[in-house]
Amino acid sequence: MFATNDQLFITESVAAARVCDLLHVSRSEFYSWTNEQRTDRENKDRELLPLAQDIFWDQKRRYSARRIQRQFAVQSSRPLFSQ
Repeated sequence: MFATNDQLFITESVAAARVCDLLHVSRSEFYSWTNEQRTDRENKDRELLPLAQDIFWDQKRRYSARRIQRQFAVQSSRPLFSQ
């Protein structure tokens, strides 16, 4: 299984105990992680990351963080990184 923790989800067909065994974590840790509240910064990062990655790949992986920031500002009038 090549998934990050964020990509895993529990369905009725997969028991949480089985997932915990596969990941070698306790069920209490797993449930703590699934019920965790994300900060505003984490939510903003999740929103902006795909946009920054699109810019990076569109420019053939040649753009630095500063150039991505400038390009993002041109496209959306919002800064990518706060300074």
